[in-house]
Amino acid sequence: MNRHHFWILLILLFVSAVSLGVVLKPGVSSGIVPWIQPRIISFYATPESVKRGDTATLTWETTGAASVLMHVHTVLGRNEETRSGLPPKGTVKVQPREDTVYVLECEGGIGGHSVSQSVSVRVKDILITSE
Repeated sequence: MNRHHFWILLILLFVSAVSLGVVLKPGVSSGIVPWIQPRIISFYATPESVKRGDTATLTWETTGAASVLMHVHTVLGRNEETRSGLPPKGTVKVQPREDTVYVLECEGGIGGHSVSQSVSVRVKDILITSE
């Protein structure tokens, strides 16, 4: 291998590493390591049951994920929406109109492995009585 080939190979390796997010500024961590599988550390709703019109908080923490998504499904199985670009750790307030399942999905780096976990928020109807 001559000197010219060495430099071309070195540049190609550097460009590949940068595109995978491996090379960062000193002291900076992306939280993403391409060969580590993503993992959901925790995902829960507080409270798990609300009165219609009330708010619940979804909380999650993940590690090793290249991307974090949340799919929202009603009890009838309709996919109401998908939220993408979520941070690896966070909270979101929700106000479901009916029983709803929230699915947190973490997609990995190399190989595209993904994991998911779901939580449900039940909606209690408000009972109105007359005297």
